[in-house]
Amino acid sequence: MREIVFQKQNKAKWEKLETTFSQSKSISPDLLAESYIEVINDLSYAKTHYKNSDSHNYLNQLAGKYHQLIYQNKKEKRNRFVKFWTTELPLVVRRNHRFVLLSFLLLSFFTFIGAISAWNDASFVRLILGDAYVDMTLENIKNGRPMDVYGHTREDLMFLMIGLNNVMVAIWSYASGILINFGTSDQGFGEEQTQSTVRNQQQSVEQEVVQENQTTQSTEQEVLTQTSEEAPSVIKKEEKQIIEEEVKEEPKPSK
Repeated sequence: MREIVFQKQNKAKWEKLETTFSQSKSISPDLLAESYIEVINDLSYAKTHYKNSDSHNYLNQLAGKYHQLIYQNKKEKRNRFVKFWTTELPLVVRRNHRFVLLSFLLLSFFTFIGAISAWNDASFVRLILGDAYVDMTLENIKNGRPMDVYGHTREDLMFLMIGLNNVMVAIWSYASGILINFGTSDQGFGEEQTQSTVRNQQQSVEQEVVQENQTTQSTEQEVLTQTSEEAPSVIKKEEKQIIEEEVKEEPKPSK
């Protein structure tokens, strides 16, 4: 189809679409949506067969007007923030109050269990958080900087690290729930693993001490050996000096 024929066939429809757009305030939303679809259809056809032509540019402008009219940003009231906290959020909590209460009770229960466990068993905290983190926190408290764990990292990187950690915890918890107890089965051996770790550390320290003692003994033995090798030569030199002095001191025979 030639472009002139396309324009003649759709001229009346386009004029009607322009009239609808000018009366948009009194037109129903359904009629606006239908008019927008018609403009988009004609624009697609013109873009395919008459790209960068007068028909294409005209329909592109008309479609842009309809798009801005339909998808324009809705103006929010100034008290929208206050309304969210005073009306919308309480209504959401009220509709789901049973689930919110159940979550609160579960959180409180397991928090209580954790506090009692840490109170009765000092190794429980190390089992959950790890020895490295606990030792670092104790050292920071000793230095008067208990929050220093967050003091050496940029805020944006810390934000990403914490977010990634929370996502990984959620994924791991979900996977553990699917696998029933396989995801958390290794926690039952946590205390034994902690004790074995402590024993390994003690053994490594003892080995280092033994190696240091052996190194010290070997060094002392080398020093003694060198001293014993140098002693005879020193004695010989001293004896030679004494003999020379005695020879000098003897009186010469008179003629």
